[in-house]
Amino acid sequence: MRVMPGLAAALLLALALSACGQPAAPVPSAPPPKVIHRDAAQFAQDTPRDALASCVKAMETSRADYFIAFLLTPESRDRSIAAKNGDVEAVIKGVTENPQRLAGQINLFKQFLQQDHLEELEIAQGEKKLQVARFRMEGQSAFLQFEFDGEFWGLNAHTGRPDPNAALFQAGKTSASDAAAPSEESKSESPAAKSNSDAPAQP
Repeated sequence: MRVMPGLAAALLLALALSACGQPAAPVPSAPPPKVIHRDAAQFAQDTPRDALASCVKAMETSRADYFIAFLLTPESRDRSIAAKNGDVEAVIKGVTENPQRLAGQINLFKQFLQQDHLEELEIAQGEKKLQVARFRMEGQSAFLQFEFDGEFWGLNAHTGRPDPNAALFQAGKTSASDAAAPSEESKSESPAAKSNSDAPAQP
């Protein structure tokens, strides 16, 4: 059927107006950043033993994000993130990308937890005193240090390492003999270790 020129022009105009009136197709938006909340029921940090057990649990249940966010001390967490130029996902990936290394780290933490050689210290920091708990192994100089912020115990993964910017879990150590010995500064500390006989049993 032949269409008259005037009618054809009217149809084109109608189609154009119709297209302009259609809502634009939605542009997919980036997913919102994941918000992590502290879960003290699942990952207890009331005692050094609780905190170490929670570190093991977080790694075994693929919660490296929680490990970084809450189970490290703020100083250790900030150092780890700064080492990756502020890329939190890169820090998490550094914990999880090598399954064999992660398994070795979990095993190391379990060894410290099972041997349960714990000493508690108070270290002077200016006018304040920092409560510190160190897990050691018999016959080894290596230790894991947890620090109390007044509410929770957290792991300082950088303490006592030759390179203070390299965290224990980032270095991929898999045995106590591979872990770093205490620094000369930490060796010179002389506060006496106090008894921990009244601490709750490990979870």
